[in-house]
Amino acid sequence: MEQIYKDLTKEIKRHNCVILMAHKNIDLDAFGSLLCLYEIVLSFNKQAKIVMNKTVNASVKKAMRKVTDIEYCYKEKEANETDLLIVADTHKENLVENINILKKIKDKIVLDHHVKDANYIKDTIASYIDSNASSTVEIIIHYLKSLNKVVNPTIASIMLAGLEIDTNSFDIKTTDKTYETAAMLYRLGSNNALKKELLQQNKEEYIKRQALLKHAHIINKNIAICVFTDEIYNKEDLSIIANELLQFDNVEVGFAIGKIDKQTTGISGKSLSNFNVEEIMHKLGGGGHFNNAATQLKRTTLKKAEEMLLTLIEEDI
Repeated sequence: MEQIYKDLTKEIKRHNCVILMAHKNIDLDAFGSLLCLYEIVLSFNKQAKIVMNKTVNASVKKAMRKVTDIEYCYKEKEANETDLLIVADTHKENLVENINILKKIKDKIVLDHHVKDANYIKDTIASYIDSNASSTVEIIIHYLKSLNKVVNPTIASIMLAGLEIDTNSFDIKTTDKTYETAAMLYRLGSNNALKKELLQQNKEEYIKRQALLKHAHIINKNIAICVFTDEIYNKEDLSIIANELLQFDNVEVGFAIGKIDKQTTGISGKSLSNFNVEEIMHKLGGGGHFNNAATQLKRTTLKKAEEMLLTLIEEDI
């Protein structure tokens, strides 16, 4: 880890501008990490830009309103070939926010906490993928500490919210380093009230999600599967429902299946036991962690997606 931190610092100092990018459908773990990196880059008197899509989920939108004077990059032309590109919270080429920027910039560094996939970003100056880390926030906050630098309390609060989401409120992927990360964020002034505000849910969306739980059914006594209706849902809805399923008696594994756009069916998997949901999602073209993973299937019906999932579950058991 120390070597990647040295490489990061060296490359930031060597470039005039650093482009910061995460994955499509950016979440608070990714956004908070990019904000921290942004402040680090500025502290070295270098220019920084965060690659964003103009359409983001409600939590990220609220977080964006809390930070000011951030320079965003929305189009390929706003990045130069001579810039340094840091990709955080994904290492998969097909998941980055802007593939054209990825291809345009020669010097690239990848920082991620997901299980390494065959479709990883190649030709990087440096790459650090630690699937034992709870989140990208955990990786970045330790880089901040190694530099003996700080971020403001607002960014610390956004990072804490991202850490809480990625660990399902410290239920999964949580180690002593995770709690150390949370402690560091509190020392930086992280505010629980702001964190809670960022994580608040829309009432109508909450009621809509709870109604979906009626469609859940149990297989093999400890695996719950919830297939959504034909409406279009956010990717976060699948993750939330999969996690909600784990609250049922005796359920150790939860899967949620739903349409995330007209052409794509998403599957989110969560587990509390030794059931490896990442292995299942990997076979379906996705990935993640042992206890928390997901995939997206193009031109696949909900019924077909469930059939594919059930087949893999039976093979795994």
